[in-house]
Amino acid sequence: MGVAAHSPAAVPVVPDDPALHAATAALDSLTTRFSLARTSLDSEALALLLASQGYWHFGYNVDPADASGARARSAAERAREIARRIRRPDLELIALDALSAGLNIRGLYGHARPIDNERLDLARTLRDPFEVGDSFYTAAWSALAVGDYAEVVALAAEFEGMAIDLVPIGTLALAVLAQAPLGDWDAALANQERVRALLGERGSRPPSMASGGFGAEMFIHEARGERASADAAFAVVDAWSRDGEARRNWATPLVAAALVRRGDFASAREYLERLRDTEALFLDRELEARCLLIAEEGAWDDADAVIDRARRHAADGRLEALPLHADRLEGRALLAARDPQAALIPFERAVAGFEGLGAAWELALTELSYGEALAALGRDDDALARLEAAAGVRQPV
Repeated sequence: MGVAAHSPAAVPVVPDDPALHAATAALDSLTTRFSLARTSLDSEALALLLASQGYWHFGYNVDPADASGARARSAAERAREIARRIRRPDLELIALDALSAGLNIRGLYGHARPIDNERLDLARTLRDPFEVGDSFYTAAWSALAVGDYAEVVALAAEFEGMAIDLVPIGTLALAVLAQAPLGDWDAALANQERVRALLGERGSRPPSMASGGFGAEMFIHEARGERASADAAFAVVDAWSRDGEARRNWATPLVAAALVRRGDFASAREYLERLRDTEALFLDRELEARCLLIAEEGAWDDADAVIDRARRHAADGRLEALPLHADRLEGRALLAARDPQAALIPFERAVAGFEGLGAAWELALTELSYGEALAALGRDDDALARLEAAAGVRQPV
């Protein structure tokens, strides 16, 4: 599936905002006139203007007149062509960022990864702190959304090793988020402490892009039964919703997952509702958390709709982890409906998938449910093997 032909399921619902339409029209008009005036002369100014048009949806919501993003994508591609002709790799980085931004706002992270990788190749030859740092951050973001957790951690380490004059809180925060499903929890908590230390006086008020680890911190402590530490982490995150500042949504899915684990389903739903106005930026992780919520709450009437939505979004965005969460939810729903035989198939898909991603924590949870299905079928030896496998995976965390 090409990025220009993704299904409508991946396109977020956009409010009809007259001011947005007017601003979009003005930018389009300015870009057109500038292009016509410079038909024989490529320039930095034109490349930046075209890149701005490519970024527009990411910064100001998707324009209903360009719901597929084709016009914005065309502008960003033109910006890249100009950057190449005038031999400005720094401008090419900006154009590539505009290209991936239009995909990210629609949750199409799997499509963005080749673009992000091209951007990384360029960034490794440059020393501009912001552009290099943003290139690594964006690539780690798309890797996290897809489910390539090991790559997120590797990119964070590579960027820090480059000794660029930029505090690595963004990539480090993404590494913490990736280490949660990987089951590398001691390293996650150590990295989160590093984020706090690097933030200094802003340790409890991080910028949004460095806020995700605070949710992972709460989740890990909750899963370990360390309620006091989980409550302390939750108090930090919960205060953000009352401080009047811009929302920090990166932590929300894992905060919701932690609340699910403690049985506070109402609060988990409330947290997930906060992602409703974020387009599809966090839809992958929101749906993962909703799969967990439905299974733990036993809200089986909601299962089919969430499973279908998760699978459609995963297919549209070429996401690898999300459909595995849907598979596990399907298996648990079938098990609850007293059809353990049918449950084996989605459990087997989820086990194989999480194992392939190296997601030790998610694998352990799936093995437990898989073992339960086998036990229900009287396959006690097989069930015991699964439970022992789950215990072996969970022991290191």
